[in-house]
Amino acid sequence: NSHVLASLIDKFNDANNKNVPNLHLWGDGKPLREFIFSEDIADACVFLISNTINRSNLPLNIGSGEEISISNLAAKISVLTGYKGKIFWDTDKPNGALRKVLDCSRILSFGWKPKISLDKGLILTNEWYKNNKLH
Repeated sequence: NSHVLASLIDKFNDANNKNVPNLHLWGDGKPLREFIFSEDIADACVFLISNTINRSNLPLNIGSGEEISISNLAAKISVLTGYKGKIFWDTDKPNGALRKVLDCSRILSFGWKPKISLDKGLILTNEWYKNNKLH
């Protein structure tokens, strides 16, 4: 009932808190995704408002330009949350789209780039989750 990043953070934290020995995730983990931290989106908007951008360059995508497989993302979140159990991929369940990545070359060519790495964004998001989760 949620997007992959929020779902994985919830699943791994919950499994860790309940000492669940095996975590089953949908698909095979191969699909690629791109993530960007919300503050970087806000920063990009301010950048675009503050700089003269020719309207012929609009619309444009705001993204990190970096892709990661769901399996690598799950491994990062497993380490981040301290989950010690095993991860099993349920290939009877769907993967979803094999690739969801933006072409953000235009905004990058204007000199803007994200400031928050995926790893830092995961740490900040996981901290927010732990501090705000409804029990």
